Amino acid sequence: MGRIRRRDFLGAVTTIGARAAFPLGWGRTAPPAVDVAIIGAGLAGLVAATDLVAQGSTVAVFEAKNRPGGRTVSQALPGGGVVDGGGAWVGPTQDAILALAQRLNVPTFPTYTGRSDGTLEQSAALSTELLGIVGEFQTLTAAISRDAPWTAPGAAELDQMTIADWLGRRRLTPATVQQVEAAVRNSLGGATDRVSFLWWLTYLRSAGGYRILTGLEGGARERRFVGGSQLLALRLAEAIGQRVLLNTPVIRVVQKSDRIEVRTRVAIVEARRLIVAMSPFDAGRLEFLPALPPQRQALMSSWKIASGYKAHLVYPTPFWRAAGFNGIMPGGKVAAETFDDTPPEGAPGVILVTADRSSLPRNKNERQLALTEDLVRAFGPPVRGPTAFLEKDWSTDPWNAGCHSVLPPGLLTQTGESLRRPIDRIHWAGTETSDRWNGFMDGAVRSGHRAATEVLGAG
Repeated sequence: MGRIRRRDFLGAVTTIGARAAFPLGWGRTAPPAVDVAIIGAGLAGLVAATDLVAQGSTVAVFEAKNRPGGRTVSQALPGGGVVDGGGAWVGPTQDAILALAQRLNVPTFPTYTGRSDGTLEQSAALSTELLGIVGEFQTLTAAISRDAPWTAPGAAELDQMTIADWLGRRRLTPATVQQVEAAVRNSLGGATDRVSFLWWLTYLRSAGGYRILTGLEGGARERRFVGGSQLLALRLAEAIGQRVLLNTPVIRVVQKSDRIEVRTRVAIVEARRLIVAMSPFDAGRLEFLPALPPQRQALMSSWKIASGYKAHLVYPTPFWRAAGFNGIMPGGKVAAETFDDTPPEGAPGVILVTADRSSLPRNKNERQLALTEDLVRAFGPPVRGPTAFLEKDWSTDPWNAGCHSVLPPGLLTQTGESLRRPIDRIHWAGTETSDRWNGFMDGAVRSGHRAATEVLGAG
């Protein structure tokens, strides 16, 4: 059980360009009993496992995929280097993941900004009206508790309206509305008419504010990891070793008075405690016996995830830099945003494009054509000739429903109390449970530390 087939192992190492190698016998068989079972080998689950092992606990980490990393996955560039198909950026105040990276000897490098060619930040700076809206966001978020936003003054009313409802109560120019819509879409992956306004404020609060959330220099997208963000998970998993079981989806969780039974297709593992390190949506795929309390069930069944799509267009050099451009385009016909994603060595040149997958053609060649044509107006005819085109479409991932949470109106106030609250011997982790940098890699790391602390305190 959990055997890493040779082609899976070699594929994983090749995909991320990692120098760390796992033993080919790693994770072959699940132990019959451990102190703590963990479902999910993303950053949250692996950090929790690392903390527990350091305190002398025995663990088993179950991962349905053939790789560690969860929603971090790095893709190899032709000729060397990697790009990130999932979580990628880090910035100031993301202290948890930056401390982890320092401990694992994974350095960062700055996102290229160069000479400005019209970033989202500049557009915001030119709009007095938008700055007024940002100021209102800041005032409202200051009244929200990070760890219990559903207790905020007027929380029920804020949660019942969408972001679009709130914007509609103000006499705003179409340009300002479009800028906020773009910020929401690029941050959460959802449309303003579908997302709870309280959830948006909660998201802003966890990140420290609108400008930090959407910014480059001094903001959430200031830096990237040398070697790709998945390298963090790979090094954690390498240290944990045979306690990580790949290709091992959990089917059922049976909670008994004195233990937990974690059941896969071929084995049953007993544990004193269980950490579910998954998004609430993905956790809803598990069968729990006895059934979880109604509030927790409602949380998981109603949680919404935006799938997420990234494409990387690769060129021999970052030709746009010589023309004085920084590779940033706030939006296009099908592209949501673009960034210069060139590796720290300076070559090859890479443009990252995010987009709504539903707006793109089904055929890969046609998607590449649609995206490149969309970028011509910003980068000129040379953009039509990429030497490689890499994609990560999270809507096709069988084990992660997507990247960003887009909570509908009413859900947070009705079910939010069950987001982190343990249920007997079951504890919850994952970036969605973090009160700081919710939805980011930093939030995942924080949640892993918290879950491990809970378990150790519970005995």
